[in-house]
Amino acid sequence: MMNVKNNEAALPSLAIGGFIGFPKKKQALAFARDKAEKWFEGQEYCWIAVHRHEYDRDGGVQVGWLWEAHQGGDGLSFMPSAVAALEAGEDSAVIPTLTRDLVVEPRSGGAVECLILPEEPSRRPPTEGVGFIGPKCRPLRQSGIHYLFVGLLALVLGASALGYGVTERVSRVAATSVKPLTSQQMSNLPSSRVSALKNVPDDKRLVLLKLTGGLGAGGRWTQDFEDRPVIEGGSEDVLPPPPAEEGAE
Repeated sequence: MMNVKNNEAALPSLAIGGFIGFPKKKQALAFARDKAEKWFEGQEYCWIAVHRHEYDRDGGVQVGWLWEAHQGGDGLSFMPSAVAALEAGEDSAVIPTLTRDLVVEPRSGGAVECLILPEEPSRRPPTEGVGFIGPKCRPLRQSGIHYLFVGLLALVLGASALGYGVTERVSRVAATSVKPLTSQQMSNLPSSRVSALKNVPDDKRLVLLKLTGGLGAGGRWTQDFEDRPVIEGGSEDVLPPPPAEEGAE
């Protein structure tokens, strides 16, 4: 098995993971996102991923999901290499982060659990062939805002191109010039919505941002939110509760 050297510059400050028996990928992703939001600060630098996992249970093959979440790092997954080491005969797989070691161990029936070891001066040697070397994870905060910004930019460029075409046609016929936008029209440009996008509450997600009535005085932006889904039940992970906030009793 290949010897993997973990580059400290690419390691996350902390990572968590486990196994969940949800049947659908979107349920597992919601579970991983919920865990990451409870554990990590600076969430714009966090990653989540889920991986399909087949295991034997009650004499048949069942399907569940390996999930993981990282704070910092390059966003490469570790669970696939850890499970591959267990399937190759290792009793456990040790994965280092910048602050603690993780240990992935087998459970009965082919499932696995991920343990976070306490911070210690001496660290365990990482398992050979295991580390943050798997498929790329997805950003925790990829909630659609990135694509919304791209859409707004495309809207502005499209409007500019359309305006140029109309102006060019009119100038050839009537030799007229384009008037500059008024302050009211400027305030209704898509760029005016940036502050609203940045202030979406943590427990909400933006589902609609729409301009009606044009850029003039009659133009109105509308935005709708919906509650983030709350995962209830179905959990088989063995993580301890998130660390208590300072000053909490």
